[in-house]
Amino acid sequence: SLNQCMKDCTAYLPDMLGIFLRFRAAPFCILGDIESCYWAVAPDPELCSLMRTWVRVKEQKNEDTGLMELVACFGDDEDGFWLDVAHCAIPFGLGPAGSCVTAGIRKSVRDNKADPYILQQLIQNCLMDDLSCFCYNKENCLKYKRQITSALET
Repeated sequence: SLNQCMKDCTAYLPDMLGIFLRFRAAPFCILGDIESCYWAVAPDPELCSLMRTWVRVKEQKNEDTGLMELVACFGDDEDGFWLDVAHCAIPFGLGPAGSCVTAGIRKSVRDNKADPYILQQLIQNCLMDDLSCFCYNKENCLKYKRQITSALET
């Protein structure tokens, strides 16, 4: 089978059971979702040509500007032609996208020299673009929220 032929590699996503257990152990938790995270992570420009999609498009006049532009064809629309498009950002549907986004978040936090506790929390509890940080009092939750926001601003 395919699973028997695949090479084992580093797991970039944390174990869900561990996240659930840590969630139950701490009295407080900060949860967050990074808005538009997938399109914010850019791969190496040399790899953009490897992430390609074929899109059927047609030329159509924009009523507001009067200019011709390409628009996607949907359904049984027979007009149009196929266009090969390279992605220069990580799209949501790409198989390894979750691991790429997680690695990008970790790198951003490391590069911004975040508090070691915050870095550890995000490594253990960041699942794709969803973040969780566990704390033991409200004051620490507010402090960690500010630190996480600051570490992810770039």
